[in-house]
Amino acid sequence: MDLIRLGKSRWDVVALCNERGSCPLLDFLEDLDPSLKSLRNRMLGLLREYVTQHGPPRSKERCRHLNDHIWEFKIGQLRALWFYHQDRMIVCTHGFMKRTRKTPRREIQRAKRLRKQYLASVRSGNLMVLTRTSHQSRGGRGTAASHLTEPASLRSLGLLDVLQRIRLRGPLSQATVIFAASRRELVRNAG
Repeated sequence: MDLIRLGKSRWDVVALCNERGSCPLLDFLEDLDPSLKSLRNRMLGLLREYVTQHGPPRSKERCRHLNDHIWEFKIGQLRALWFYHQDRMIVCTHGFMKRTRKTPRREIQRAKRLRKQYLASVRSGNLMVLTRTSHQSRGGRGTAASHLTEPASLRSLGLLDVLQRIRLRGPLSQATVIFAASRRELVRNAG
């Protein structure tokens, strides 16, 4: 299982990638209707800026506990489900549009299943954390801001040949993989 780092400061915020190499949360946000662009940007701002600095919002308008170990971030009808790992690490599982009064049971079950897979990967030491790299977005428009790289995108960037699976031992927050501007450089930082 792979993780994409959304941001790290006081809190480490990551999103899960599935076995096909795509990130359910980021794919959901990228594929939203253009009319929901402001909601998407507010959700990404919450995850990348606010949560990394201050942790989960204490307001029930922005964040609430669903059940067991599953929580949700809320922006309008957008939801991002997540759980805690270690002291200050938030692992986002996926996102969805909430259309009913109650959070759909299947979405909560999906988050629980992804959490279980994640914990199994932690126990086996088979995790890789990817960080942001500058490149064009999926839509082909480059931005001044960094864009999150999904493992599937690495092939198109020519980085797949230098990508190596790193078996993480110990706390995940100590491990990171940084992709340098040069396509041939891979810097490992485990400390």
